[in-house]
Amino acid sequence: METIFKRIGKEVDITVLSNLICKSYELGQYQKHNFIFVGIDDLSYYLNTTKGKYVVKIINHEKTKEEIESFISKNLIILKNGIKAPKILSNGKKNIFTCNIDGITINLIVMEYISGKDLYSLNQEIMKADIDKLIDILIPLHMMKEKVDNKEYDEYCFMQIKKDYQKTKYLLPNDIKQQVEEAIEAFNKVELAELPKCFIHGDLISTNIMKDNKDELWLIDFYQSGNGIRVLDIVKILNSVIDNYQYKDKTEELEQYFLKQYAKRNPLTDYELEILPVLRKIDVVTGIMLETYDAIKDGNSEENEFWLKNDTYVFERLSK
Repeated sequence: METIFKRIGKEVDITVLSNLICKSYELGQYQKHNFIFVGIDDLSYYLNTTKGKYVVKIINHEKTKEEIESFISKNLIILKNGIKAPKILSNGKKNIFTCNIDGITINLIVMEYISGKDLYSLNQEIMKADIDKLIDILIPLHMMKEKVDNKEYDEYCFMQIKKDYQKTKYLLPNDIKQQVEEAIEAFNKVELAELPKCFIHGDLISTNIMKDNKDELWLIDFYQSGNGIRVLDIVKILNSVIDNYQYKDKTEELEQYFLKQYAKRNPLTDYELEILPVLRKIDVVTGIMLETYDAIKDGNSEENEFWLKNDTYVFERLSK
C-alpha cells in the first residue's frame, strides 16, 4: 500500500471514486486528479473536472462520524463569521459524501479550490504584509462569540505533552527524554486557569495557512478549532509560521512585529506575555519528541524532517 493510502486504511481507485463524486455533486466530467502530499492526517487531492477544480478530502478512517460532523459544523461557523476559509460543497442537503469502493466505506467532503499554496509548500520568508493579513484573520477568529468545546487538544499540541511522552518514551534517545522531562516540569508550573480562552484555530502551522494567487491568506483544517487557550494560537504562529530555520535573519524582528500588531487590537494579559517564552519552548519540545518518535518508528518523511529541524532550531534559539 502506498504510504498516502494508509490514512484511509486501504488503497482505492481514485478515478472510480472521482467519477462517483462528479455525478453526485454535478461537477461535470472527471478529467484528472493530483494528490496533496502535505499533511499527515486525511487523504486530500485536487479534482479537475469540465466545470472546474475542487479539493476532495477523504477523511482518515480512524475518525468517527461525530468528529467529521463537528469539523463541518466548525467550518460553517467560521464562514458565517466572515473568516477566510474554503467553502464545503453539498450534494443536495448533505455535506458528507459516503460511499463504498473497493470494499471500504469512505467518508469525504468536497471543498472549493483556492488557487495558491500553503505557506509550508511555498517555502518563503514571511513578510510583514503577510503577518498583517494573518492578524486580520486571527483577530476576528479570536473574537467570535460562538462557544464550541474541544474534547481534546491535538496530539502535537503542548497541552498533550505528558500523554504523548507516555506513548513515545520507550523509543526516545536519552537526550530527548531529558528535554521532555524538563519541559513537563515547566508545564506543571503553568497556571492554565489564568490563561484567557476564546475560539481558536488550534493548529496554526504553515501547512494550514494558504496564500492565494492574489497574495491573500486563507485558513484551512479546523479539526482542532473551538474553545481553547488563546495563547496556543500565538505560540503556534511564532514557532511554526514566523520561525523558519532556513530564513533566520529577521526572525526576532518579525516575532516582535507580530506581537505588537496583534496587541494593538487584542492585548495579551501580563501573564500571557510572561508565560509565552515558556510555552513556546514546551511546544517545540513536544514537536521534537513526536517527530523523533515518528522518524524512528516509521522512517523519516520530508515534512517530518523539516519540522524536526525547525523545532530544534527554535529550541536552541529559545535556550540561549
